[in-house]
Amino acid sequence: MESQGKEIIKKLLFKWVTIPLTFAVVCCSGAIDNLPHQFDLKKADNILLKNYGTLAVYLGAYSGIIGGLFVDKLPNTVSFIVAAVFALISFIPLAFLTEVTGGGMMALILILFFIAGLASSISVLTAVVSLVRNFDAGRSAIILVGLSLCYLRLCTNMDDSFHEGFLKDVSKQIYLIIVGCILFLTFLVNAFAMSKVELGKVIDAVSENADPSGVFTYVLVTGLLLVTYFVLEIVLQIHVAAASVFIFFLFLNFLALALAVFLIYKKVKSGGGIGLGGLLKKPLEDTAPLKMFSKLRFSMVCLLCFTTLGVSYSLEELMTLLGLEAEALPTLKGAEATFWFADVCGRFFGGLLLYFLGEKINGYKWNIVWATLVFIGTCGIFAILSLDLNGSFWFMIPPIFIGLGCGGLWSVIPCIILGDGGYKNLGTNVGIAILFAGLGICIFGFVLELIGKLGVLAGIFFLFFSLIGLISTFIANADNTKANP
Repeated sequence: MESQGKEIIKKLLFKWVTIPLTFAVVCCSGAIDNLPHQFDLKKADNILLKNYGTLAVYLGAYSGIIGGLFVDKLPNTVSFIVAAVFALISFIPLAFLTEVTGGGMMALILILFFIAGLASSISVLTAVVSLVRNFDAGRSAIILVGLSLCYLRLCTNMDDSFHEGFLKDVSKQIYLIIVGCILFLTFLVNAFAMSKVELGKVIDAVSENADPSGVFTYVLVTGLLLVTYFVLEIVLQIHVAAASVFIFFLFLNFLALALAVFLIYKKVKSGGGIGLGGLLKKPLEDTAPLKMFSKLRFSMVCLLCFTTLGVSYSLEELMTLLGLEAEALPTLKGAEATFWFADVCGRFFGGLLLYFLGEKINGYKWNIVWATLVFIGTCGIFAILSLDLNGSFWFMIPPIFIGLGCGGLWSVIPCIILGDGGYKNLGTNVGIAILFAGLGICIFGFVLELIGKLGVLAGIFFLFFSLIGLISTFIANADNTKANP
């Protein structure tokens, strides 16, 4: 009996450790988005990087189908080792290329940017999909997806805090080497620490009822982090304190692991929470990626990713153009920070709302809510451009709606794809949606560089594509209602 108890604790430990490990992976991967910022993009010789540096990283990071195939077809160990190698062979060479010039070297840098983006795509999808598969007994995975994506978005800003707070005086070469080594070691640890844990039907049935008590420990930790980090980094701009708090909370997630495992073990040992429904629960039907397109609602989700998420993240490009044109850099920085934090909050609350209200308002209906917020925000963008209010206080309001909307969509879309396509091909199916989002971000960002200064035309552009995305959510919901009356 004692040995059986130890075995249960061991399995629970390996299951629950995937939560803080996933948070660590997505935090490290989120820093890759800032890679082009380590190069002087204002140099005339670096015009290639200025135009295509971020594009190269995004193409790698949003090539979700590649990362999805890795997680679906290969063991986690292989996927994380490949991601670790990609991080190392991109960051270390880039550390010695920050000052080079010339077209040939610029092309090499773009290739390394793309490889770094691939490392992000493979590691994030492997971690998040593995997390979802380990919590397949209940609905706790819904919250965990939102929290994971929340950390991913948080870290794009935390990277700046870490740099400004601890490594401000080191050279770019040393900084890139340090970050590359951190990524390599983090992915390598996960290669051997993160795996699918089979608890058995009985323990899984108990876990379905007991998991929320442990999961909400992480909800509390993340909520405290959001508030504290926002005050220290965005409001007070105390970089050292903000970075220190972020790192502290990452370690706190590992400490919370002990409490979570203790709560679940007590539940399992007592046999509490077990019910016939947990043992007889119907498994999700697995659907191959190509067959997913036979479902109209999946095609509409991909269209939503391309249009709504595409225009949402190209907003940053538009804000830069408008802020510089209006000579309103303080307003620009405030709008960018507002959009970023609204996006983070959308991911956090999107997962919570879907968890608590999902039985009454399913994911497809929540997509309508979040896409509506984005549409309202783009109406604000159109009004600002039409009335020539660039750089005014009103410039700060639309990013709130757009950020909340696109953040909420990110937390819901993986969950509804899971419900329609099952666990077996989850990585590839979600990866396809991510690929459409990445194409939208890259294409719309490029178009806005051409028309961003044309005022009303750019506003119409935002309005039109966000409307297309909103319409797609109604079509997807109607198809889902028809298929699942």
